[in-house]
Amino acid sequence: MMAVGDDSARESVGSSVQWQWCTDSLQWMPYSSSSTAIIESAFSAGRPFVCLQISHAAYTVSFQPLGPRQTAEHPTPGKPYIGTLRVAYLPRNKDGEEVLDLLKKAWSRRLLFRVGTSVTTGQSDVVVWSGIHHKTRMTGGSSNHGYPDENYFERVKKELADVGVI
Repeated sequence: MMAVGDDSARESVGSSVQWQWCTDSLQWMPYSSSSTAIIESAFSAGRPFVCLQISHAAYTVSFQPLGPRQTAEHPTPGKPYIGTLRVAYLPRNKDGEEVLDLLKKAWSRRLLFRVGTSVTTGQSDVVVWSGIHHKTRMTGGSSNHGYPDENYFERVKKELADVGVI
């Protein structure tokens, strides 16, 4: 799978925002206007992408795993599956930066998602999280997949280490 960024990067008024995207060779690149053609081509071809927004207070990571058909590594090879868009948040601090680097490694190794049955909807043959927890909200506490969650960084680092991402 190829990982590429999306082309929705915009400077927000009054804050410094940087975007990065991941190339075919899994190198993170700063977003620029010349990136648009590469990214649009990949998106049009239905390739998965990941995009990173860096603002003054947080990292926002958008994942879009796509794919028309399951391959040999999936539960039902040859059968179509449904992609998804997932967004995760990390604070822009030492712990957030460390986990962000680990999540980049996990994405490049295809460890963040799998094809399975959604716990939320019960639908089968869809892209689901693979067991590495992400914060999908900035607030609301651990019961709502948000912050504050005093044990999150320790927990997610252990989950990543358990799948060989250190």
